[in-house]
Amino acid sequence: MRYDSYRFIFPPRPDRAVPLSELCMYDTDEFWKGDFLAEPKFNGDNGVIFFDPKEFIPMNRHGERLSKYNLKKSELRDLFNNKGWNCINGEYMGKSQKDESGDVFNHKFVIFDILVLDGEYLLGTTFEERWLMLYNRFKDVFIGENEYSYQITENVWLVKVWYEDFENIWNTITPIPMIEGLVIKKRNSKLLPGLTEKNNHMGMIKTRKKTLNYNY
Repeated sequence: MRYDSYRFIFPPRPDRAVPLSELCMYDTDEFWKGDFLAEPKFNGDNGVIFFDPKEFIPMNRHGERLSKYNLKKSELRDLFNNKGWNCINGEYMGKSQKDESGDVFNHKFVIFDILVLDGEYLLGTTFEERWLMLYNRFKDVFIGENEYSYQITENVWLVKVWYEDFENIWNTITPIPMIEGLVIKKRNSKLLPGLTEKNNHMGMIKTRKKTLNYNY
């Protein structure tokens, strides 16, 4: 489907949370084994960045301007052919959260999905297909990586995904202050029109560290 002028798209986002005790079944249960992938859940602001050669529109997941966005437009724009509109979904890190070294990880954008590429709304594509689109586009320009993401530019990163061993992944990355938990996605869940906040919540769950604000 063509996307030739700006209109807001609600990004896919998990609506259901599960406790850590249920996490391992998504990669060990014989019924579900191999059906899911996992991504790190960052403690930032979910952003949807729309841009073409002339316009650059950073929005939050509610359809409001992402006022904290403080990166050069070129840092994302230069990564694409810009033959039309693009829409990238990710986490804008602006809450002064700390990384694994204890350093503040601020004013970074961590990509985890792409909804529009070169003027084509990617309806019907799966979570896995879209992550592979991103990985294959950027893999030759990675300038570094860590346990949970690949570095593309000074301030733009791409999340890593895992297909198994979710509990051990949790134990490895959630001690990092800026990592809230994991998002589990059904690999073949297809993108539907983002007309409402809940249009694409099926096929995704989240599990996160306990805080004063939520239990899991």
